[in-house]
Amino acid sequence: MNDTALLSNDTQQVAQSLKVFVKSAFVENEDAKKGIAYYEGKNDIVDNKIYYYDDNGTLKEDKNASNIKIPHRFMTEIVDQKVQYLLSNDLKVEVDSENNTTSGLQEQLDKYYNAQFKQVLQDLLTNASTKGFEYLYAQVNNNDQIQFIVADGLKITPLTDDKGNVIKLLRYWQENLLINSKKQIVNHVEIYDNNTVTYYVAVGNDNYNLDTSLKPNPRPHVISLSSDDEPEISGRSLGTIPFYRFQNNNSEETDLQPIKALIDDYDIMNAYMSNNLQDMAEAIYVFNGDMDISTSEMKQNIKAKKAVITGTSENSFDLKTYDIPVEARTRKMEIDRQNIYKFGMAVDSLQVGDGNITNVVIMSRYELLNMKANKLETRLMALLDWVNQLVISDINRRLGSTYTTDMVTFEVERSMLINEQDKANIAKIEADTKSVAVQTLISIAPYVDNTTLVNKIAELFDVDVGTVIENMRTQEYGNDGAGINTAD
Repeated sequence: MNDTALLSNDTQQVAQSLKVFVKSAFVENEDAKKGIAYYEGKNDIVDNKIYYYDDNGTLKEDKNASNIKIPHRFMTEIVDQKVQYLLSNDLKVEVDSENNTTSGLQEQLDKYYNAQFKQVLQDLLTNASTKGFEYLYAQVNNNDQIQFIVADGLKITPLTDDKGNVIKLLRYWQENLLINSKKQIVNHVEIYDNNTVTYYVAVGNDNYNLDTSLKPNPRPHVISLSSDDEPEISGRSLGTIPFYRFQNNNSEETDLQPIKALIDDYDIMNAYMSNNLQDMAEAIYVFNGDMDISTSEMKQNIKAKKAVITGTSENSFDLKTYDIPVEARTRKMEIDRQNIYKFGMAVDSLQVGDGNITNVVIMSRYELLNMKANKLETRLMALLDWVNQLVISDINRRLGSTYTTDMVTFEVERSMLINEQDKANIAKIEADTKSVAVQTLISIAPYVDNTTLVNKIAELFDVDVGTVIENMRTQEYGNDGAGINTAD
């Protein structure tokens, strides 16, 4: 977001602009709110109401009608499936062990890329999938070591120049405090740049001012106090804005948006089928005869007493039943379910198929999930590059070392279900094929030179032919009773 006044170095000028800016910048993000709600199982169906028109044409809520509300948590499954597919296995952080200058680096990296960091990554990807984006924040812990936490992206906004470059970043948050025996909302704003952070505060609807309770203000990203009687404040900067905006995709669309209408339709089909079963569990009593009764009363009789009175001249009594279109609604729910997983680019765990579940079939079912994961993994690697720059810089600061970021590589190993029997059968076929090939080579050994024979065997078993020849210099290899040596 662009606001020239907020880019100023004059703290008073910034303070005067904050009140209007905060109100305009932090409006409700409806798509993000819906994504969070559906992830938590709070689908629109929970607010469903049933209405009818009375005799006067007035729309009223029908409180006697069954109104079963069953939210289906497709969003939770689809988001968690994607995140766990990427991160269920350990994130591999490896160092070039053949490089002598990397000695001790792996041990240091393990202190940063630990179980806590991996949990942060899972939370970050989950939040980004539900909101469309999320922020990762770099802070320094009590051990003077940098660590990373997830920061609520709905309370953070970038400040850009005319060219769209992020110059500063603004974080907004509130707290309830007791001031002069009265509870009041205290608004906080933090503005970060590459070197400093400035804190502003406003009580209630007052204008913002510098937070005088924090000294110094502005201050470096990291400050420390000496333990002397007269503490001295010192600090350092991270050299970059310590926030990274992680996008779920280029348009920052949530995982809910492509499938929300389908989930809503599935919920409605399911809920109204349950309502019909509940309301029509008993037969309707039909009385034929002249009686003074209004349409509204008749409707309530149907719903509450399962009875209706008609205005025919002949009095009679009858029982009526109602055929619920269960098959049609069930089929519609099946179609919705298929489309939810298709357009949600996920794997339907209930998909059965024809029973021939080979690994080829399994991989085909993961095709859409792979496509979605590929896009997210690219963004994850860009995030890890940013993280690694801060980590390597922090290690060098603490140890006085000269490690570089290109010494570290990251690998994400995905996990999918496989058919172990199918895998074993394939392995057996490969082993049998190699066995036949070996027997064939043995049979033709007397008719070919040793070099050709060794090259073919090395190619068959995917070993280094140079290593094989070197071993042959010191050890005789038997081949159908005939010795093989290096002499042609």
